[in-house]
Amino acid sequence: MSAWLTSFCLIAQIVMLVTTASAQGEDSRVVAATAAHAEGERLWEARSYAGACPKFAESRRLDPQVGVTVKLALCYEVIGQLTDAWALFQIAAEQAKRAGDDSSAEICEKRLKALEEKLSHLTINVSEVTLPGLQVRRDGTLVGAAVWGSPVPVTPGVHEIEASAPGKRTWKCRIRVPELQSVTIPPLSDSESRNSPLPHSPLPHSPLPHSPLPHSPLPHSPPAPQRVLTYVVGGTGIAGLALGAGFYASTVASVHARDSACPADGGNSCPSEDKRREYAVRQSDATESLRVSRICSGMGAGLLAAAGVLWLVEPKLRSKSGDRGRTSPVIAVAMASRGILVEGTW
Repeated sequence: MSAWLTSFCLIAQIVMLVTTASAQGEDSRVVAATAAHAEGERLWEARSYAGACPKFAESRRLDPQVGVTVKLALCYEVIGQLTDAWALFQIAAEQAKRAGDDSSAEICEKRLKALEEKLSHLTINVSEVTLPGLQVRRDGTLVGAAVWGSPVPVTPGVHEIEASAPGKRTWKCRIRVPELQSVTIPPLSDSESRNSPLPHSPLPHSPLPHSPLPHSPLPHSPPAPQRVLTYVVGGTGIAGLALGAGFYASTVASVHARDSACPADGGNSCPSEDKRREYAVRQSDATESLRVSRICSGMGAGLLAAAGVLWLVEPKLRSKSGDRGRTSPVIAVAMASRGILVEGTW
């Protein structure tokens, strides 16, 4: 019996340690994101936009909320990275719609319309759309096959187009937009054709424009660890309740055996010394089983309550935008002098 209790308590402690460690990890990311966001705001107020943009980008990487996404898009727009700003406003509008934040979504859509009037459009046509492993890049950024042949907003100026595929020679070209608004990638030659001439570039000697910030793919929001912890904590709680029910059934069986040995008068009327000893043993078993049943049931109920809190709090944390002062939920369950103590912050 004590082995069952020891095993269950050990499992519960491990779950609590994992929950607390994960929450602390989330806290550290939020703290770092908050610090980067605050530094970005300071630089923004000082009109040091080129320095503010990397701070907002780092804050968004650590905690990609709607508010910081919009701020980073505005910063990119100010320093002239209009295509990056356009892409971020698109992402922020989708985030706001999913979170039910209609006002933020409307602001993003207005900025998108304003940016589209400033941007030029470039169409990249591909001759060999079915070529295995074909990759098309614009200024080093991968262009998905879904937008081949479609006009895509770009910043006016010089852009480099590149196409590559396994076993084929890489094709490159520089064009200036809006003077040219479309380019066609010809069939790629085999890589063995070393002496074939390079394709003619409309601007062979034009230097590529320097971007104040390196272009990197936009970070994706990591999956919330609270959801996994919710399942683990909830499952352990259900196991605790099941153990409690099992020990309670053992208590009922011991009480029945005790009353069968002697009348229910405290063992005073037992017909023999053996019956009195059996009565005492059954009474001890019933008392111990009832105590363990209460402990397991209490811990199971506490863990289920913790799982419920994690389940309710996690979606709210994911949907709030611009809230840099929050902390991730931390749930703890411990034995008190007269029952189970559940504590937490969220």
